[in-house]
Amino acid sequence: METKINQLLTQVASIDEMLQLMQHNHDMMVDQLKGKLDELKLQLKQLESKAAEAKVENVDQPAPEVAEPKSEPKPAPEVAEPKSEPKPTPVVAEHEPELTPDIMSTFTINDRFLFLRELFDGDERRFNETLSSIQHMSNMNQVENYIADVLNWDHSNEVVKEFTRLVSRSFE
Repeated sequence: METKINQLLTQVASIDEMLQLMQHNHDMMVDQLKGKLDELKLQLKQLESKAAEAKVENVDQPAPEVAEPKSEPKPAPEVAEPKSEPKPTPVVAEHEPELTPDIMSTFTINDRFLFLRELFDGDERRFNETLSSIQHMSNMNQVENYIADVLNWDHSNEVVKEFTRLVSRSFE
């Protein structure tokens, strides 16, 4: 009876730990989405400001004259290049690399827990750094070489196969 109680207590502790990890991951994803939303709002304000400036500039200019077509075409009038504003810096926590939505969207929360537990020994930072490295690769051959040579994972391992399969989706 005491053994059964200890087993149940161990399971409860394990589930509690998983719930805490899930909450942490949820909070992290919410923070990333908020950062992306703030970035997009800033870009929208900049574009609206540029559009308003362009309207004001066009109102002050006289309407272009319409000329009869001639045998020789007129050269196109020179148009001033719009001033380029610096792109806003994305808001991302310093300890986590920025991940593209494509690479992140390939993993369900269950996938993340499985890979964190089985492939990264629960080290979320290492998991995110690995995904960041992978997202900068141009093809699956690079990813497979990275998995074999840098991560030293066994390609015959079922969890590694699943990780590779899911990552390959972002290269399709």
